[in-house]
Order: sequence, then structure tokens, then C-alpha cells
Amino acid sequence: LTPERKGTILHVTAAVVRQLASLVLAVMPASAAKLLDLLGQPEGSARQYSALGAAGRLVPGTQLPEPQGVFPRYVDPSAAAQKSGSQSAEAQAAAKAAKQAKKDANRKKSQSEGEA
Repeated sequence: LTPERKGTILHVTAAVVRQLASLVLAVMPASAAKLLDLLGQPEGSARQYSALGAAGRLVPGTQLPEPQGVFPRYVDPSAAAQKSGSQSAEAQAAAKAAKQAKKDANRKKSQSEGEA
């Protein structure tokens, strides 16, 4: 890919993200607003539905702020504990027993639904 083509791909991707952020602004206001901030979209008319078409296009060459996460990263508690190695053998046994109990309960539930 040429540098110009890469720039076009990034610009189109950012434009699509801007359109999607504008569409979900009503149901996810904080996250959508953060996305629009990261895309350099000012408060006000740039965030209205009327700006979804050509009127609200991103301007090539606009300086964007430092990137940061919009949504918190999910960390699986059991994976984090295993990585840190801080879980005691007793806690590991309890977690394993709880996992097995959950499997058994799901199996019993499936069997009882099958009989009904």
C-alpha cells in the first residue's frame, strides 16, 4: 500500500467511526462523546444528526488529541489471579469447586428441562 492509500483508509475509517458515534450518542452519551472528542469534533452542531452527511465530514490534516481508551478493558478475574500467582492453593481449590458446582447445576437444569 502506498502512503496515500493508507491515509485514505485511515480517513475513511475515522469518518465511519464518527458517523457511528453520532448515531449512538443518544444511547451511550459518555462513550460516544469521548469518541467524538478523540476525533476532534467540537461540541454543538458537529454532534447533531444533521451533521451525519457531507456537512459533518472530517477535515483531512486535523490534529487529533492523544489517543486513550473509550471503554474500560475487561480483565478476567481468574486469569488475572493465575498470572499474578497470588492465589493460594486453598483459594484455587475453592474456585475449582465453585466452577464444578456451576457445571453440575447447569447439567441438572438441562436434564430436568429435557424431561419436562
